[in-house]
Amino acid sequence: MQGESALILQANSYRRAAQAFLSARQAFSLFLALAAALCCLLALFWVDRAVLSCLARLTAAVTGIGRSPSPAPGIPPLEGKDELALLSSEISKMLERLEEYQRELGEKEKKCSSLVDNATETIIVVQDGVVTFVNRATLTHTGYTAGELLSRPFLDFIHPEDRESAVQHYRELLEKKSPLYACSFRIFAKDGSVKWMEANSVVIEWEGQPATLHFLTDITPRKILEEELQRLMAEKSLILDSLTEMVAFLDRDMHVIWANRTAGQSVGKNPEELFGAKCHEIWQGKSAPCPRCPVVQAMETCQVCTGEVASPDGRFWSITATPVKDKDGKVIGAVEATLDITERKRYEEQLRFLSLHDSLTGLYNRAFFQEELRRLSGSREYPITILVADLDGLKLVNDTLGHAKGDELLQACAGVLKTSLRRSDIVARIGGDEFAAILPKTGEKTGEDLAQRIRSAIEASNKEHPELPLHFSLGVATCQNAAESLEETFKKADDLMYRNKLQNRASARNQIVGALLAALKEKDYITAGHAERLQEMCLNTELGG
Repeated sequence: MQGESALILQANSYRRAAQAFLSARQAFSLFLALAAALCCLLALFWVDRAVLSCLARLTAAVTGIGRSPSPAPGIPPLEGKDELALLSSEISKMLERLEEYQRELGEKEKKCSSLVDNATETIIVVQDGVVTFVNRATLTHTGYTAGELLSRPFLDFIHPEDRESAVQHYRELLEKKSPLYACSFRIFAKDGSVKWMEANSVVIEWEGQPATLHFLTDITPRKILEEELQRLMAEKSLILDSLTEMVAFLDRDMHVIWANRTAGQSVGKNPEELFGAKCHEIWQGKSAPCPRCPVVQAMETCQVCTGEVASPDGRFWSITATPVKDKDGKVIGAVEATLDITERKRYEEQLRFLSLHDSLTGLYNRAFFQEELRRLSGSREYPITILVADLDGLKLVNDTLGHAKGDELLQACAGVLKTSLRRSDIVARIGGDEFAAILPKTGEKTGEDLAQRIRSAIEASNKEHPELPLHFSLGVATCQNAAESLEETFKKADDLMYRNKLQNRASARNQIVGALLAALKEKDYITAGHAERLQEMCLNTELGG
């Protein structure tokens, strides 16, 4: 220790007890080895009987099920309550459920197949542009057999004019991968006929690859009806657009739903541009309908209504409104037929003017004068003065200088009367050279003053136009109240006029003859003896004739 020398002494001594112990230990070890080997053999035998054989049977049964086209009725149950028995029981239950699911799936497939085959719609699956599936309705509608349709390009059956739109529909369907509805195109049937089809399509997976599923509905009858309807609508539009009346369909709120070409032209627009606008805004420039609007009345009364409306630009319209009802009898709008009657109104005004006025002088005529006498007979306009005037020498002027000069003389006479009398006075030409005036609320003194004003105006006119002088014979009479007759007053004024005519006959005749001679001399109409004959004719002619 610690680097110092030491002595080790070993002594071996064999004893019997130790020798016996070693021998016994060897024998015991051999026994244990044999016992262990026997236990292993027994354990292997038990494992083979209890585990491996059961596992082999279970494996064989499962392998057989996997190779069989249909599930086996089940796996024989293993005895016991160990894991293998439990596993075999669960596998057997699973196989029973699988068999049930397969049966249900088969029934569903039969139902789906039955639905597809019995569907009235044409069902086609197209993959890469080729037909891969068709149902029975496809064969019925097209007349082809399944062999004639399958594996052929779908475009072969589509009308050439519709192929581009069909291809665009197919591409859009694949790009969006969402359903597309109502794409219409024509297809060829086997007999050569053309049918209209409406496609509703969706992208599906077919045998692991994308494809398109098309539900095609035969819309040929509908297309025929649509074409007929379009033809009828075109004819209707042609007829309505040919009308001179403006025709428009209005809803309950006066919005234009439809209008013909004339209606658009009236405001310088296309008929389509009028849609949605209110009629009173378009043609009247107002924010509300016109008072007593026939369209409003028609929708309120459910009766056809007519009326006339004036627009701000001075035009007149004749409107006929017909209510439109739905199937329940409820008024949903009205058809408005409008005619521009501006020219007719002007003609009516002219006719009304001509019916009441003298066309040459513009004064009222005898009919209006007589009507005013009757009207004023029961009025409160008394006293009423009536003035009667006669133009002297008209026949002589007509015979000598012509009727044109005579018309000028009448017009000059009318001008003097209109300027001399008041605006409230009624002046009329009641005969060829006779004039009359009704002066309401005019007494006898005022009447005489107005007559004197006329005479003064005549003198002023003659000084300005000495070549064609005016000569009036005037008579004035006044009716003080309704107890007196205006007709009698008129006759009295007429008698006074003739009396005045006789009094002034000579002087008027001399002035007229002098003026005529001067006029003829200026025009070099006087020849030898002509002046004497003219003078004799003037003497023999009554100035009032």
